[in-house]
Amino acid sequence: MKQVILLSYPRSGNTWCRYIIEEMFNIRTIGYDWDTIPLKSLLKINEYPYGVSYRNDICVIKKHGEVTGFVGNEPLIFIQRDMDSAIKRQTKEPNRFYEIEKERYLSNIFEYENWKGDKIIIDYDNLTGDVLKVIHQLADVFKLYPSHEAKESFIRNIKIHVENSIKIYCDIQKNRSFTYNKNT
Repeated sequence: MKQVILLSYPRSGNTWCRYIIEEMFNIRTIGYDWDTIPLKSLLKINEYPYGVSYRNDICVIKKHGEVTGFVGNEPLIFIQRDMDSAIKRQTKEPNRFYEIEKERYLSNIFEYENWKGDKIIIDYDNLTGDVLKVIHQLADVFKLYPSHEAKESFIRNIKIHVENSIKIYCDIQKNRSFTYNKNT
């Protein structure tokens, strides 16, 4: 199975990007530790019951910071958000923890710059403002190209997709460990 790494500093749009990947490309995305089931399986609405079917030839793995345990030639998608905004969003006391978080933020850039495989940067502003551009960037990484109709439908229903993504994000923050009943 081909693995693609999704690298970002926390609170930089990772969950929203994963949602787009699952919705537009039917690719399973998983977290790096506790978050091991796909986002669609976490979304408890009628459209996405447990047991959602995904492509079996590719998987996207979320990472924050050090990218270890990979060969190094996997494609890497790096979501980059303005450092000050990201740090302010990440911590309740940005002034107190600024230097620590700055190092953590910069470790992502270091990982990206030293990555040997194919890599792209997705700008946070595009992720939150020009979703169609992000879909095209992701399509080039996966070599999968959604139909014009699928892209139009996604954009037309963007409010619903954003709401679903926020629901997932809030559920993850509330309960960082999920039980997954594979029999349902």
